[in-house]
Amino acid sequence: MQETWRELGLRSNRTPRKAKDPEYVRVILQFLERIQAARGHPPLQRLIYLGNRQSRDQATLAHLEQHCRWSLATWLCEEDADIPNRSNARGPHMLSNRWEGILDFAAFLAGQGFSLNAQTAIVVDMDKTIIAARGRNSDALNHARVEGVKQMVKATLGDSFEEPRFQAVYYELNQPKYHFFTEDNQDYVTYIALMASALVYPIEDLLEDVAYGQVNSFGGILEIVERRLAKMPQPGLQALHEEVWTHFLLGDPTVFKSFRGKQYESILAHINPACQTALDEETLLKTEIVITREVFDFLQLARERGTLLFLISDRPDETLIPDAALAQQGYQPIHRLPIKIVGKPVYARLAQMNLP
Repeated sequence: MQETWRELGLRSNRTPRKAKDPEYVRVILQFLERIQAARGHPPLQRLIYLGNRQSRDQATLAHLEQHCRWSLATWLCEEDADIPNRSNARGPHMLSNRWEGILDFAAFLAGQGFSLNAQTAIVVDMDKTIIAARGRNSDALNHARVEGVKQMVKATLGDSFEEPRFQAVYYELNQPKYHFFTEDNQDYVTYIALMASALVYPIEDLLEDVAYGQVNSFGGILEIVERRLAKMPQPGLQALHEEVWTHFLLGDPTVFKSFRGKQYESILAHINPACQTALDEETLLKTEIVITREVFDFLQLARERGTLLFLISDRPDETLIPDAALAQQGYQPIHRLPIKIVGKPVYARLAQMNLP
């Protein structure tokens, strides 16, 4: 970003957010061009995007269509075993409700004459696509995230922590209808839920203020909490509030860094659980975060053909990389850890297709 932001005419070297900022896609495309040049191959001609059906991926696709100069094909999947297996194509985009639908996508590419070679790049979303497949393994990741939240809140509130009340507030706020002030930012949601469950800003008061238009942004909530904490001094909550307030004023979207550290530990526990007892696949998918076999096989074939592979995540560094204290104990970044691969093997069937 230090080198790229001026070239692209961005406002600053701040890392743009995935769905919120069109600049996110512009930066990725610039990175792909640089990587391709460093590989010593001719310029890229094609781009494939693999993701899930979450609204954030839909926004990313819209930005790709706006800024990508290459031929574009996309595949989004969210597994739903309760409805018949199907894949639907519209223009260059395909939607599937099974992860093995990547076979349909490969056939779609073949029918379009869309080559997998050294002049093709594949951009892959990390969360709920290559790991924690949405609709199949995503509950394991969601559970890990919530555990990280609960650990943070319990450490802050101590004996006054009431888990049922906190969970009710957290799940209420973690809905799209509140995105206008949470911005779908887990740091914001966790902070608000913490202050609500600690009765600094009870959820009833918050929702009433929202209904009457007195609150319409996270910054507004911070100001209200600031005034309320001044009347009910609580050192632990005050310290966390100051942490969040400081990072918010700096324009850092990861305002609650101490919470994200707890989330790293929780996610780690769901990748390398202490209990190494062999589990059946159904239990494994519910309890451990794993790599999606079908996507892995597709990427393996593409890599063998020289395709450029690029993984993206809008997760804050603090959830993926251990802090200094943990690193000294030998803890590794999440992407350096061995992770189980689970799903239906499709490599052989992909290799038999007449892919250009």
